[in-house]
Amino acid sequence: MSRRDLARTREEVAKARDEREKMFKRERTRPKLPDNPARDMTKYCEFHKDHGHNTVDCRAVRAEVAELLKKGHLREFLTEKVRETYGLGNESKERKIVQQIEDTPSPLPVQKTIGVICGV
Repeated sequence: MSRRDLARTREEVAKARDEREKMFKRERTRPKLPDNPARDMTKYCEFHKDHGHNTVDCRAVRAEVAELLKKGHLREFLTEKVRETYGLGNESKERKIVQQIEDTPSPLPVQKTIGVICGV
């Protein structure tokens, strides 16, 4: 899922993550990156609280957001299009599939069976 799919800004996602951490009474460990003299000091990652890359480009943040989405959190940040695509609306995906199956007309009954077909 790309960052364009998020309906709100990354700051709101970070704030929601921090609120959820407080709610679950656990603190995520954010290991600092190893010292590297080639690190870009103009870029700062809010997640790691360290320089070297931007928060938007952070792989750890993307993995964290993906994990939270899989667990059902942060759905309020998804656009309506993504919710519809992945079946995350008011109804569950399974319920929509069952409804589609029920709405599909049943096939016509079998009238005759052909036992053998020969070609010349």
